[in-house]
Amino acid sequence: MLKKNENLTKQITELSAEVAKANERNQKMESELSETAKRCADFQKKCAGFFNQVVSLNSKQQESEEEISSFKRACENLRAQVAEKEAMMVMMRDSLKTYEDDFRRENEEKAGIQKRMETAQQESERLRRENQSHMATIRHFESEIERMSKLLNDEKNRHKTTSGFQTGFGQPFGSSASRSFFHERTSQPIVVADGAGGVNESSTSNRQGSQAKSSPTLIECPYCSRSYPYHLIEGHVQDCMEDSLYMDD
Repeated sequence: MLKKNENLTKQITELSAEVAKANERNQKMESELSETAKRCADFQKKCAGFFNQVVSLNSKQQESEEEISSFKRACENLRAQVAEKEAMMVMMRDSLKTYEDDFRRENEEKAGIQKRMETAQQESERLRRENQSHMATIRHFESEIERMSKLLNDEKNRHKTTSGFQTGFGQPFGSSASRSFFHERTSQPIVVADGAGGVNESSTSNRQGSQAKSSPTLIECPYCSRSYPYHLIEGHVQDCMEDSLYMDD
């Protein structure tokens, strides 16, 4: 498109130069014509003053008239050429206007595409920041899970040590008090995590029996601040972390 515009501009420049030359020749011929007319007037004046030179002056007048006719024909030809060039210039201007409209339309389309690209880049940058935020949250959750896993392992090891000590040495002194203490701990409702991340109270004897065998120590969730036994806290933390991720989305 640009190359076509350049070619058209070059052609228009060449045509303008030719028209300028034609106008210059036309002016020159008109000047010569004017000079010839002056000469004819002089001849006529001389004919009036020198009647005896009528034959010679008539001959010269004939020659001058022929020359004038030739100049007139040349002027007519030049006018026809100028009219043809002007018509061509008008046609080229119309073509150039069409090309300009196409070029302007293409520029508008490019501007629209550029604007959409900028919008897409801004959206991509926003998504990148959100992704970084989610990744930071995931790393935080992984760190918390690792910390909670370490606490769980420590609690399990301590529970195993306590269970081994009671199994190896039997029930310590004050067995009735100990039984009463553990009975009170196990008979109390213990908070556990359900499948949706919520909590409910256990009231069945099987649940109480299984919890009586585990450590009564409760661990607080770092996300919802609820307390759970060590053997349930890991699953709850994972559920709580997934719920937090969904809430962030």
